[in-house]
Amino acid sequence: MEAKDTVSYYELLGVSKQASSEQIKRAYHQALLRHHPDKQTGRSVQKDEESRQYSTLFPDVDALRKAYETLSNPTLRLAYDQSLKTKSHRTEPRPANVVSLDEFDESETSEGTLWSYPCRCGGAFVVSEALLEKDVHLVGCDCCSEFLWVGYEVEDDGS
Repeated sequence: MEAKDTVSYYELLGVSKQASSEQIKRAYHQALLRHHPDKQTGRSVQKDEESRQYSTLFPDVDALRKAYETLSNPTLRLAYDQSLKTKSHRTEPRPANVVSLDEFDESETSEGTLWSYPCRCGGAFVVSEALLEKDVHLVGCDCCSEFLWVGYEVEDDGS
């Protein structure tokens, strides 16, 4: 339902979640005037930091229209608010198992060292050296939705 994963319709229009229908309508019209492509002539959208923020928050007129249509309709707005609540309560995937890195098969590739562990689906959990350096433990299977927690400790090389 959202125009972007990280920007809500409320943020897109610049209104609070408690905004009235009139406030939403006013914000929509102001955003259209400010960000409509016909109004952008003679102005470089990517010149300054403020413009870059606007291009991120206001990707196009269609996104503004969708936000307005959703928030101005009480039924759609209620459903949208529920979807926001659901998204805010989601957590990271729960790993099915905890497996020590010692149990993974180690192999050398052109990209560096990789460790793999078989999944019950026939796929594999693959950990790269880059992931280890970033201290990433939660790894997904390359073929299914299964996750596992890879147990290891990052060793300091003494530098």
